[in-house]
Amino acid sequence: LHGCLECWIKSLQSGERYLYEFRLQMASGEYLWHLAQAVPYTENNKTVLWLGTNTNIDLQKRNDQKKDEFLSIASHELKTPLTSIKAFNQLIQRTSDVSKLSSFIQKSAEHIFRLEKLINDLLDVTKINAGKMTYTMEPFSFKKMLTNSVESVQHTAATHKIELEAGDDINFNGDQLRLEQVVHNFLTNAIKYSPDADKVKVNYKIEQENIIVAVQDLGEAQLPGLADNEVVNTFPLPADFFQRPASSPSDNRNNKYDPALIGAGGYLNSSIREIATTNSSSFSVPGASLNEGNDFAKLENARKLTATEFSFNPKLGYISLQQRLSNDEVLAVAYQYTIGDDVYQVGEFANDGVESTIVGEDAGTQTVSTQSLILKMLKGNLTVVNNTTTGFTTPVWNLMMKNIY
Repeated sequence: LHGCLECWIKSLQSGERYLYEFRLQMASGEYLWHLAQAVPYTENNKTVLWLGTNTNIDLQKRNDQKKDEFLSIASHELKTPLTSIKAFNQLIQRTSDVSKLSSFIQKSAEHIFRLEKLINDLLDVTKINAGKMTYTMEPFSFKKMLTNSVESVQHTAATHKIELEAGDDINFNGDQLRLEQVVHNFLTNAIKYSPDADKVKVNYKIEQENIIVAVQDLGEAQLPGLADNEVVNTFPLPADFFQRPASSPSDNRNNKYDPALIGAGGYLNSSIREIATTNSSSFSVPGASLNEGNDFAKLENARKLTATEFSFNPKLGYISLQQRLSNDEVLAVAYQYTIGDDVYQVGEFANDGVESTIVGEDAGTQTVSTQSLILKMLKGNLTVVNNTTTGFTTPVWNLMMKNIY
């Protein structure tokens, strides 16, 4: 009510109309929007009294919010077909191949039809008042819908190849136009956020009553202007560190267990697993420091999940837990993936959490059974990418992450 009182004081001082919107708590405890307004009544140029009202405008406020949300949705819905129409028209102008022209014109016409349907929906006053989009539910081939969406985006995406691994077809009942737009947005996002990659994978499967669609972009592509032999570490390296084929994926040795950092004699030896050692000043790396939350995370009472606690879909690449995580629980995942004949690993597989460091006055009092797990952060101070051409340094995580939608 501070703003309400402040506005009222200004009106009293100036003699101008009082007008203010605020939320007022009802007897039920619910807060509703109200409009307070008042005008001065004067006699002989002096204010004698104020006449005012306090009106419940909560319904009006809710309707305004619905309309704003509707317009936001509408602008997003219209953008997809407009972008496609523009792209196909540009392709039509640039090609002289008759067969391609016919295909581009057909695709452009399909998007014009969709745009027309969307505009008709948007002009429906009842839908505007409802504040939400309505859906046209009808049966259609889910596989064909997905294929058409992939082909439509592929025509306008020269930098990426979209690979579709289609599963069994199903006669799905839903709004085909809206679903195509959702798939279109996922595909364009995958391309947009992996500018240095050249491939996007699409897969789907039918699981009980659900259809699960996965769109995956690969983040292993080389950064522009950065050759394999320019991926270096800030610390001294062994002579054979760069001895690998030029065609190898750019994993920056983060998954290769960098010999200069990991193992006997390396900075990331077994002592980094131990909580007391990691947190103590006795553990240090020349030229760098280890900070919890930046270089590593400590999970106490860690344990490996049993086979009955989760399910893994290898094709779509996702894990489903049988029980929801609590707010104070964290799921750590280590995985491997294959490109050609090479297997790459992210994280370290372990049978259980590592034991925390035993700290005591003597061996007779050292009894620790708590299991803990130290996780190395992908973005850390220890390993960076140095481009010897431009001189900039960046963390390795941008070069190796994958986006799953």
